[in-house]
Amino acid sequence: MEDFERKVSLADDSMETDGVTKSSNSSQTLLLLRRFLQIQQRRAQAYATLKRCRRIGRYRGLR
Repeated sequence: MEDFERKVSLADDSMETDGVTKSSNSSQTLLLLRRFLQIQQRRAQAYATLKRCRRIGRYRGLR
């Protein structure tokens, strides 16, 4: 396990250590996470709609 941690690192070597760059990277990460969560929410809503439509179709004998 220690060998894996030594080989794989989440830190980018090109990342500067000053506060401005870290803040910028944090902001970018936060924006990406928000965008990802928005996409996941839309997917969940679309799946719920599809599931509801399938249930209605079966109930009405369309399927």
